[in-house]
Amino acid sequence: MKSWTIRQRILASFGIVLGLMVVMGLLALRNLENIDARAMNAALFAWSGGDVQRLERIWVDVRRRDLLRVLRILRRPWHH
Repeated sequence: MKSWTIRQRILASFGIVLGLMVVMGLLALRNLENIDARAMNAALFAWSGGDVQRLERIWVDVRRRDLLRVLRILRRPWHH
């Protein structure tokens, strides 16, 4: 590094900072997805009234993006 020119040092520093920013951005995106999944689980648990089987049916349907089926499940009576 002692034989590097000022230009090379600046470019290397910029590259390191840019690389760290990319890593931080990817970690932030992953954490946002985790937060989104936890929020969805909490909302679905509340909608299911605490019924685990009902929650599993809703979750499967949400994961399939089948909104009409989810709405039908939510409209069903709370008892079995």
